[in-house]
Parts: sequence; structure tokens; C-alpha cells
Amino acid sequence: MKRPNLKLGSDSKPEIWLGVNYWSRAGGPDMWLEFDAAVVEQELRQLKEHGIGLTRSFLVWPQFMPQPDVFDESLFALYGTSSTSARRPA
Repeated sequence: MKRPNLKLGSDSKPEIWLGVNYWSRAGGPDMWLEFDAAVVEQELRQLKEHGIGLTRSFLVWPQFMPQPDVFDESLFALYGTSSTSARRPA
């Protein structure tokens, strides 16, 4: 049975996708409540240096939506900040 190994990138240098689930050491599951942008940026940079190109972060939904029909916009902004940090070159 042939199983193609699909990769993205250029023909001369294929990119292998390697990722991890990510919670910052500054807060763990509560990283959004105890967010430290400098620590997150340093951790994401270190992951990239080790070849980790993808991360998956989790939202603790009761924190992001503390009441019915109420979103904590400040936490969504932090999520955006971490996403921006993840896209910066190593």
C-alpha cells in the first residue's frame, strides 16, 4: 500500500510539520489570566529553534465567556498577541 508523505514547502526544501500542545509555564492552563507576553514570546522562540513550527493553544472557555452572551475581549486580545508572537521568525 502506497502512503504518500505529504509535505509543504519548495521542491528543494520540503517543510515537515511538527507541533505541540502549548501552555506557558507562566500560568499553565490559566496562562490567559496570568499572561506574561515576554515569557510567551521567549518560549515560542525556543520552540522554533528546536524545530517546532506549530503550536496549539487552548482556551479555558469559562474564562473567555464568563457569563452567557459575555465575551472577555481582553483575553481574546491576549490570544491574538500569542498568535502574533508565534508567527515571528526565530
